[in-house]
Amino acid sequence: MKHPPDVADPLASTAPTLPSPPLAASRRSLWHRSRLWIAIVAALALVIGGWSAYGGATAPPPTPVRPTAMPYDARGKVVPAKFARLVTLTGGTVRSARVAAGASVNDREEIARVESAGGTVDVVVAPFAGTLLSLTARIGDGLLPGSEIGQVGDLSSYEIETTDIDEYQIASVRVGQAAEISIDALGERSRFGGRVTSVTMTPRLSATGDTHYPITITLDRADVELRPGMTARLRFRRE
Repeated sequence: MKHPPDVADPLASTAPTLPSPPLAASRRSLWHRSRLWIAIVAALALVIGGWSAYGGATAPPPTPVRPTAMPYDARGKVVPAKFARLVTLTGGTVRSARVAAGASVNDREEIARVESAGGTVDVVVAPFAGTLLSLTARIGDGLLPGSEIGQVGDLSSYEIETTDIDEYQIASVRVGQAAEISIDALGERSRFGGRVTSVTMTPRLSATGDTHYPITITLDRADVELRPGMTARLRFRRE
């Protein structure tokens, strides 16, 4: 018995051939790797761009912390232990000024000469050996009687004159009392000891209209960095 020849199925011949499972998984893996590399390149571009925008500069160094100032009971000014104002008694025209400010002077050394209108010459001299702190008059200046020419001080020892001891504090301060002193301009390296050498019994009016009782504290040592007029902080020891 003869069988009819096999006839090809037209639908089977035209259907698309699907990829095998291993090939599909390989394509998906390649796609994920491509996306990963794109993300890495984009992140590097952002980092490089940000670095360029800031010029590649590193972060600024931290601001140093300044040491805390010494707590204080009062404030004052540095003054030489010996101090004098140089004035002309007669007034007139300054004819000479022989010493420059900052120079050392001897006792009775001539500082300047002032000639009055009547021809009298007033010779201004240093009252003691020390340093000419300032010379305010110049040759040719016309001065009235009593005008200041300069200042002389002995810088071998210093004192502090307080400027803000009020009526509530003055009763607790006495002569001989120990004190700790800090100079604002010199920072933490400038700690001095001292003792109260005078306590004023009557108040004085300050430039701001407040009353205060000036107190003088003598420092236990001098320092080459100290200058008259520097601001000081004082803390009195409770003994």
